[in-house]
Amino acid sequence: MTSNDSISIRGEKIVHYLEDNLFAIPDYQRGYSWRTPEAEKSGSLQVRYQVKEFWEDIINGYRNDRESGKTYYIGTIVLSSSKDPYNNYNNAGRLNVVDGQQRLVTLYLLYAALADWYYSKGKLAEKLAEDATKKVFEISKSVKRVFDERIVLPDDEGKQLKNLLEPLKDEKTVDISSLNAKSNIENAFKFFRESIQKFSESGNSSGKVEDSINLVAKLDAYMEKQLYVAVVKTVDAIRAHVVFETLNDRGIHLGAEDLIKNYLFSRAGDNYKDVIRLWKNIASHLASIDSNQVDSMTGVSRFDRFMQRYLISFEIPVEKRSRSFIIESDIFAHFKQWFNNKRSDEDNKYLNDEDFVKKVMEELNHASLVYTSLHSGRYWEDNIFKEKEPIGEYVPIIGLLECINGMEKKRIGKRNWYAPLYPLFFSALFCVEKRLAELENITNEKYRRKNYHSIIKDLRYFVHYIESYIFRSYMIHGQVIRTEKFVYLAQRIREGKYDNLVDIFNERIFHDFFSNKSSEIFREVMSDCFIFHTGRDREDVPFVQFVKYILRKLENKRQGDGYSELKVAEYGKEASLEHIFPLEYSKGKKDNGWEEFLDEKQGKYDTGYVFRMGNYTLLHGALNSEISNSPWNIKREYLKKSQIIHTAYIANTYDSWTPEVVDEVQRKLADEAVEVWNSPRGKKEAK
Repeated sequence: MTSNDSISIRGEKIVHYLEDNLFAIPDYQRGYSWRTPEAEKSGSLQVRYQVKEFWEDIINGYRNDRESGKTYYIGTIVLSSSKDPYNNYNNAGRLNVVDGQQRLVTLYLLYAALADWYYSKGKLAEKLAEDATKKVFEISKSVKRVFDERIVLPDDEGKQLKNLLEPLKDEKTVDISSLNAKSNIENAFKFFRESIQKFSESGNSSGKVEDSINLVAKLDAYMEKQLYVAVVKTVDAIRAHVVFETLNDRGIHLGAEDLIKNYLFSRAGDNYKDVIRLWKNIASHLASIDSNQVDSMTGVSRFDRFMQRYLISFEIPVEKRSRSFIIESDIFAHFKQWFNNKRSDEDNKYLNDEDFVKKVMEELNHASLVYTSLHSGRYWEDNIFKEKEPIGEYVPIIGLLECINGMEKKRIGKRNWYAPLYPLFFSALFCVEKRLAELENITNEKYRRKNYHSIIKDLRYFVHYIESYIFRSYMIHGQVIRTEKFVYLAQRIREGKYDNLVDIFNERIFHDFFSNKSSEIFREVMSDCFIFHTGRDREDVPFVQFVKYILRKLENKRQGDGYSELKVAEYGKEASLEHIFPLEYSKGKKDNGWEEFLDEKQGKYDTGYVFRMGNYTLLHGALNSEISNSPWNIKREYLKKSQIIHTAYIANTYDSWTPEVVDEVQRKLADEAVEVWNSPRGKKEAK
């Protein structure tokens, strides 16, 4: 043991330590994120199943080391005691877990599953069940059978855990079939429960219940006697975070989220509570756009992804063609570089370290709000004139990007190709904020208002033309090309190289894309394109939403944004996608009414027309379900009822629905598309 007045370090039998103490996971910690194979449907080789790895490590240790008595070290946990003056929102008398919460909670769930398994064997395993339960609950002796969970988690996860464990208090088993497949906690419990059962069967040739119990009891005894953990305990959180950072420097490699959090917390001093509050705010902002703490395919946390995109906009490339991407393993190093650069800025020189850390957290908190606005469309809800000013144009862009990403993922397995766009959006919004801030000191109200609207218009043109570039590029090339150049443009905006945001469209990257020749190519592509999907498979959702995006943009051109039947913020989900020549015919269905699409020589329907843009329209869901696969003369009467201009137009214009009509309608849509996804009009108009 090593100790001083504030820190103690000792090796402990982890099971005894679990049984002798009560723990709390502070609410600024990320939630329980360890996964099981059963919780993942992606099949990606990139996914780590940490719960499975934890179990396999214990089983291998049992098989290799049980008889020799060799101990198995499962890691380090860093704790701050209940004397912590900055962290009083957790239950009194509990140790706050600064690091190691994932493995500690996982072990806790393993013992809960073990107790549950013992209870399922009835009186034969009664004593073993009671012993396992003592590691799950502290049971009051003074008050008859009052249970206190040994580990408490914050918010919804705390409720999940409490509800999961409730049957064990009455010596009953958990109903595994009722567990929530979306909960990492419940998935881990289920995995351990099933794994214990398989283990009990694998070495039991007799098939007797007693032999199964004895086999599991041997595993239980091994865990109790030979599993060790390094416990680092401090009297306050500040010292705990310093220890955490030191341990990482010694080779305990962690994600950028944990490293950045602890880097800031250890330097917060008397501003510790404020820093925690701001950290929780950031987590809440990011959770509003992504419910998954960790990406199931890449293993990257949503915080790491946010920091990666934010920091890229500050990176200065060596040359114009530099990609300037930050890989996940380098996020923390780049963060420290950014942090130190800010520390040396003239404005920050005279701040003490604690106030500087708070200032950094306030900046990151604001950046997370900006990041969130890219998805919600809500930004500057109260501007300098106290008017509502949402920037809803970002919403269709993000919707478009998600659609393309989903389609590319299905087609070639490529993901997140559009990451460089986020730094561009960041830079644009911060540029606008800076310009608006400069107006605050101007007293001439007329001048302020004129320039305010000029700045907002500039931003809207900028967003519109970026969206046009993305869409045109994808339709013409089958991918969005030259996205790495967006990083360069983002950094140029940060450096103040443009008088107006739309000036970036003078850059060479955009020249060819908005020429007359390019517009004609775009028109031809739109006149001939079709987008195939089954309409049933969950993986087809991006394709369906992509078609909706196109039709919504065209419709909004006709009658303006905010139309109730389309609801911009939902990417047109309220309006369903109607295949006029029915989707079912692509599967060989043959009913009367659509003979015009029948190839008489082959005796088959020309199913390509089902998926042509001219055959799609938007329709309120209730109407869509009513008309189903009806022939045109019936559908037409329902379509006339729609408030969507295009839908009503085709119903009122065409007496029949034939391949020739589909082609004609699609050419009309292509002409409209050239106008909607149009080219920059120049600096003067943008002003």
